[in-house]
Amino acid sequence: MRIDPRRVLFVDHAIVFVGLALLLVSGRRGALIWSGTVILGLGLASLFGTMLTLSEQHMPSTSTVTSIYFGGLSLGGMFLPATIGVLIAGFGSVALPVVCTIAAGVPLSCVLAFEHAGRRRTARLALAVG
Repeated sequence: MRIDPRRVLFVDHAIVFVGLALLLVSGRRGALIWSGTVILGLGLASLFGTMLTLSEQHMPSTSTVTSIYFGGLSLGGMFLPATIGVLIAGFGSVALPVVCTIAAGVPLSCVLAFEHAGRRRTARLALAVG
């Protein structure tokens, strides 16, 4: 049984936002912090691989495209932790879930852009054929 990558991404993002919401409201309650962290990790676990699968449905996955993906992944891996550190130093621990919420919104916006482009292309093809 194959599950549509778009559906997986929407479910993943829902799980991520639940985990982030728990982190935002947790305060100093350890159980909520750990629960939010585990839920956040479960939601983030398959985002990158599923985004690759979804993008391959819309454009060929050449070595150039894949290298751009991994270059972006590497840049995010370098700058996001540094940004979080600077924000935590300035604003306290509340900065972590806020930055993660923003970072989770970026892939979600990509999914929505893919969906919009796919619908427009399908509509153009239908007009050209019909």
